[in-house]
Amino acid sequence: MAICLFKYVTHNNLPLDSGEGFYVNFDGHIALVRCESRIGEKLFSYRDNQYDWLTNSKFTELTANAMNKQGHEWISLKVKYKEDEDYFSGGTIEPCRYTLVEVALSITSGTSLKNADYLEKIKERSNDVLNYFLNMYRLVSNEIDVQLLDIRQPQIIEIWVSEDGNIDPNIENVMTTFTPFQQTVIWDDPFKKGYAKEQLSTEKKNQLMESLINGKPIALYENLLMQALDQGMIKNNYDISVILGETAFEVFMKEFLIENCERLNITELNVGKGKSNLVKKPYLDAINEASISELIKRHLTDVVGKNIAGGKEYNSWYSDAYELRNEIIHKGRMDVSEEKAKNAFTSIVNLINKIKSLVSLGINC
Repeated sequence: MAICLFKYVTHNNLPLDSGEGFYVNFDGHIALVRCESRIGEKLFSYRDNQYDWLTNSKFTELTANAMNKQGHEWISLKVKYKEDEDYFSGGTIEPCRYTLVEVALSITSGTSLKNADYLEKIKERSNDVLNYFLNMYRLVSNEIDVQLLDIRQPQIIEIWVSEDGNIDPNIENVMTTFTPFQQTVIWDDPFKKGYAKEQLSTEKKNQLMESLINGKPIALYENLLMQALDQGMIKNNYDISVILGETAFEVFMKEFLIENCERLNITELNVGKGKSNLVKKPYLDAINEASISELIKRHLTDVVGKNIAGGKEYNSWYSDAYELRNEIIHKGRMDVSEEKAKNAFTSIVNLINKIKSLVSLGINC
């Protein structure tokens, strides 16, 4: 087998050890993703095609400093301008971290890439693997500022090929020689804590590795949670963040109950009001027709044998997320603060983790 290696530059700061690799099981194929964090600079000129301000001594330099939560300062922006004009007479220099990402895929042979249709197919698979990796990284690290590859934007991609390589998760490194083929043209706000990120913890790194090699799909509720973070942290749409977070929880509840009914061979669930008027319904109908209150208080109790209503996680979720969501939807509340949205998101995640733990504890298993 041969290996095709795609090299991308992403404007994401992924604080991983340089050259660290992750095996990815995507769509039935094993790929290898390797990252290298680098430091560069973004230049922006306020005048069309004029960059003399970079070296001209007549331009004055103004710097802006940033500080991370450890108290370390660094220059985050340089502005060069003429003193007798405004700040927009020159340009800016912004130090930034970016990540070089390599995606290695098994192919039939190096010569097969000369077929335009086959090459396009391999490019699409590489893009999909990269976005799957970035999405899983976002999910595990809670770094919601990590952006996916946007195929609508021009990308500079290098393509390398090796005729004698092998991608094997049982081998620590891919040992082969590549030759060039072609070039193709948490809630914490990063702007408040600075762009410097802490190294990804060993626990989260192992979780990322395990999820990628097992080809773990990203559930709908997980995607909705990431969108809730994006709306709250990046776009400051706190009311939308709360709505998305609560929608994610309702989706999770239904997925969790359906999965565990199937696991425990439960075919019917009780529905109705009170204890004397209960009737049996097929579990899918009962779950899909139930309110969120019925899902938690009745169906969850019936499936896992434990009532969490009234517990610490439930009470926090009810007051911080459920009631706030209803006020936004039904009463038109618009004054949701960042703190309120953050509390809502945290309470939702805590309740999800509490419910997941009911199965890991062996209840009704």
